[in-house]
Amino acid sequence: MPGKPWKTTSGFAAAGLLFSLPGCSGTPAQEVGVAGDGNLQGALEEIRAEHKLPALAGMLIVGDEIVEIAVAGVRAKGDPTPASVDDQWHIGSNTKAMTATLAGIFVEKGLIEWSTTIEDVFPELGGEIRPEFLDVRLDELLSHTAGISNNVGETPFWQIAWESDAPIIEQRDAWLPQLLSLESGAERGAYSYSNSGYVVAGAMLERLTGDSWETLMERELFLPLGMNGAGFGPPGDEEASADQPRGHQGEGNSARPVYGDNPPALGPAGTVHVPLPEHAQFLIAHMKGAQGVDGLVSAGTFEKLHTPFPETSYAQGWGVAEREWARGAALTHNGSNTLWYHTVWVAPMRDIAIAVATNVAGNHTAEVVDGAVGMILRRFEASVGSGGGS
Repeated sequence: MPGKPWKTTSGFAAAGLLFSLPGCSGTPAQEVGVAGDGNLQGALEEIRAEHKLPALAGMLIVGDEIVEIAVAGVRAKGDPTPASVDDQWHIGSNTKAMTATLAGIFVEKGLIEWSTTIEDVFPELGGEIRPEFLDVRLDELLSHTAGISNNVGETPFWQIAWESDAPIIEQRDAWLPQLLSLESGAERGAYSYSNSGYVVAGAMLERLTGDSWETLMERELFLPLGMNGAGFGPPGDEEASADQPRGHQGEGNSARPVYGDNPPALGPAGTVHVPLPEHAQFLIAHMKGAQGVDGLVSAGTFEKLHTPFPETSYAQGWGVAEREWARGAALTHNGSNTLWYHTVWVAPMRDIAIAVATNVAGNHTAEVVDGAVGMILRRFEASVGSGGGS
């Protein structure tokens, strides 16, 4: 219901410390160590403790290997159970890159095209939705250029979505005409972030396959990549105390653990949880794809997924940013259901990827996570300087 503290998801933001980071600026490398020195946990703990986060996890990938990964802190504030590298982390809107990849898989299977429209898949909505949305294409939905409102909370379905026990496909089908009846004020063709667009894209895949988005994700994405610990919604069992990290409401000393997430119907926009070592397999697949290597999809489809829509910096589930330290374009995204925060960067020209996660959210948390990403990057740069990298 609207009063729930995790009622919205955030996503890609073209701001943050790394967007001004030229390379090795910030804390000197000698103060953060060198990648692979075994001290990443200590470096994370220093940041975690200073900013009073429940837990902070970080990972550096070089090539197709995890060079270092560590977690500092506890699964839930007030509980001594330490978080571990095998724990599941809610990745919020980083789910979008997975939904877009899933769409690419079905484009290659010939079941859908990037140019397939809402009306092509849902002709019965012709008299129920705003007419300007009928010819919106799949690739517009995935690049946030469809002009569709992001105000999911303004729809009647949002009031019942939290408790609905209807089959998930039926829930999304019922939600579509409401989402597509809202006036957005966004110009079609211009970037305007929309969780609604991803719900529509997921529903299109459901209608064409007959399977739920969750089933498709498990079969087409998680299984091939060995992501056996990936799932949907809050990780763990609500009745089992701190069996997995809990999200937290509030920041600093006021943070308190909460077991919750957005309604399942919002899934394609951001409900995945996954252990960091398994998320690494997805990041590696995209890094290799950006380097021209076929994988889950062909190199050509990866190029489509990684190419920003004209006059925007957003591709299909990825923000794209030119950075000196990346020696070119880097793929990036962040995600939060307001209880967790997760950021990823993939730099294909450097053959590296970095992910940082924490089980709390907020504007200050976003800055702290960006700082942790910068710390891991400086550790990598130090290893390159000492002959340990490329």
